[in-house]
Amino acid sequence: MFGGWLLPVVAAWAILRVLYAIARKFWPIRFRTWLERTGLTLGWVSLTYKTARFNKHFRSLARLFPSVWQMWFACGAIAGLVAMMAAPFLLVYNMYAYAFPPSRDVYRNHTLHAASPHLSDGGSPSLSPTASHEAVHSISGQMMPILPGYTVPLHHTAALLFAILVHGVWHELGHAIAAAVEDVYIEAEGVFVHLFYPGAFVEVHTPQLKALSPFKQLTVFCAGVWHNMTLGVAAWGLALLLPVLLSPLYLGGAGLVVTHIVPNSALHQALDPGDIILKIDGDCDTLDRGQWDSCLSQLQHDRWDGRNGMCLSEVEAKKYPTVKPMTEESRHDCCSIAPVPSDGHSRLCFSAHLGLQDTPDPDPSLTFEYKCMQAVAAAMIGLEHRCKSHDDCPGSDQRCWFATEANHNIHLVRLDVQGKDSVLYFGTLDDLSASFSRSDYIPIGRVPLSLPVTLELIIDYIILIAPALAILNIAPCWFLDGQHTLGAILNAIFPQPRFSEDKIELLQNGILTIMSFAFAGMIFFSMLTAFSV
Repeated sequence: MFGGWLLPVVAAWAILRVLYAIARKFWPIRFRTWLERTGLTLGWVSLTYKTARFNKHFRSLARLFPSVWQMWFACGAIAGLVAMMAAPFLLVYNMYAYAFPPSRDVYRNHTLHAASPHLSDGGSPSLSPTASHEAVHSISGQMMPILPGYTVPLHHTAALLFAILVHGVWHELGHAIAAAVEDVYIEAEGVFVHLFYPGAFVEVHTPQLKALSPFKQLTVFCAGVWHNMTLGVAAWGLALLLPVLLSPLYLGGAGLVVTHIVPNSALHQALDPGDIILKIDGDCDTLDRGQWDSCLSQLQHDRWDGRNGMCLSEVEAKKYPTVKPMTEESRHDCCSIAPVPSDGHSRLCFSAHLGLQDTPDPDPSLTFEYKCMQAVAAAMIGLEHRCKSHDDCPGSDQRCWFATEANHNIHLVRLDVQGKDSVLYFGTLDDLSASFSRSDYIPIGRVPLSLPVTLELIIDYIILIAPALAILNIAPCWFLDGQHTLGAILNAIFPQPRFSEDKIELLQNGILTIMSFAFAGMIFFSMLTAFSV
């Protein structure tokens, strides 16, 4: 799976590199001039755009409300310090957790969140050029590398990378405005793509930055992670307001709309994009995804409780002849020995106790009645009342019938679709959920079905990657925001000339090296886990 998408990506970079070499050979001066004018730089698997045209805009923003900005970034410095104190514990914890995992099965099928910055090109110090190579998922705060098709669903890749780019740009915007507020000259800014991960960077004038007081340095260094935190909070608020914002174009709470059918899935011939599912089994409303999940949970609970039969009246049951299977195999599939008319309708084998009370008998043929029924017709009537025995049925002339092929994983489910015949599903609930994508938003007019789902996915990833970006970028490791932040903290604790600059630098380098090894160990062991699950 990993090679399935990685090879085309590498091939695309190879083709781009070949075109780059051809242009340099045949049009060296013109091509070099074009690169210098556009600010583009091509590496082996990277493309960088660098410019200074936005510098004046950063300064203009900083001049609008200088006192407000100073208070804003002062809060960011405090939040950054708190995050920096937590980062070493998380790195060491993750390295240990992946080196000695209790069970690798717990890492399967979990959504991952991105983080971890890159080092930018150029001689000036870069304030955490942000690109995400690490991820955080929901199991005890552990981190996993982002590998589409392995740790992230492949069809989420575009939305995830867009969320990473939004975070990266917003992160660097924080650095740029904070530097402008403190009158630090901004040399350049830009964006880049490494392999397929996007990111951004800002370069500032080093002497001016170092001339600031330690706390003002912290406001600049911590501005990026502060912006990551606040962007996550803003995205959470946007997620709450999304139904209101989309209400002119989409109707919510009126049904579950099908947005995509998985090819060759169990329902690929039964449902179409745009179909609206109103109920499950005729009595469980599915007006949104929350209700859908509740209905499936109730079905699973009924299965555990043994309430997986359906109530049919004697009148309905007598429409189908009784079958007398003689073997265990034929009792599970009595339709294989029953006279079945060629009317194109699917049929299933059902069984019911012959008496109103459950009486054990060593011979199932004397205890149960078997019938090969038209599945959809029987389910249309019977599945509205799930039962465990005849006593659970509301009518005095009804009996509880069970699909003989059903077990603790296999369910018989009826989907009531607006404007269409009901759809009968026979299989696992996990396969049912995985067969199609769904949304709470029903389009009003000719608007895209998938737009709300795409927006929700991007917003969700923006929320989920925010803590990871903040914690990992502020970690006291080489080439991250934490490297510069640690230096400012040590200069505040050990001011010069009272303390030797060499000793402060030695202490800083020791902390950075130790924590960088922890960071590298976490990446190494998490990669092993990602490729082994």
